[in-house]
Amino acid sequence: MKKIFFTFLLLVSTSSFASPGNPDSFCRNGTFPQENNFQMATIKGAAGTKINFIGDDDGCPSVNPTCGKKAYLIPGDKVLVSRAYQGYMCAWYTPANPKASETVGWLPQASLEIIPVKPATAQTFMGTWKYALNHLDVKTDASTGGLVIDGEGFWKGLGDNIHNGYLAGKFVTQGNAFTVPELEECQVKGFIVENYLVVADNNQCGGANVSFTGVYRK
Repeated sequence: MKKIFFTFLLLVSTSSFASPGNPDSFCRNGTFPQENNFQMATIKGAAGTKINFIGDDDGCPSVNPTCGKKAYLIPGDKVLVSRAYQGYMCAWYTPANPKASETVGWLPQASLEIIPVKPATAQTFMGTWKYALNHLDVKTDASTGGLVIDGEGFWKGLGDNIHNGYLAGKFVTQGNAFTVPELEECQVKGFIVENYLVVADNNQCGGANVSFTGVYRK
């Protein structure tokens, strides 16, 4: 299999706009990692309160009951958030159960207490990160003492129809963002917040439908 070397683009913009090509009202799994200004937040409110996720269909997000999703959070839950839009914040929640899928949608901004982003260290980045079938490994290069990354991404179709892609290279940190200097067709940007590694690529990082885009956890 061919290994793909790529560059992580710095994720430092404070723009409140949606990912390129999408309406500002969009907040979805595939577009969330393309956002910026990632932060952690804690759900606040009285005991017993349920904060439902809000969809992004026509006219949403809003207080209209038709915008509400069944999924909800309770006070004390922590979520990863990006931009604000009309009193809501786009949020990604990963449950503790590693077999459970994430929930992505809008949450009322008033229900969120933002947690200041902690500066990352080399140790923060190190480890094996997983999202769906994908994995990324960040470790120390024995010969240079610097960090390196390698990983594999998958797309699984029907039956035995499986496509994959590889990436590898020198791993250079820039605050909470990171970069791999070698670049071919694959382009990826990334940012770390606590134990979440946000990764977004340009869909040119392997076989058909293979993508490293997602929110990874150790």
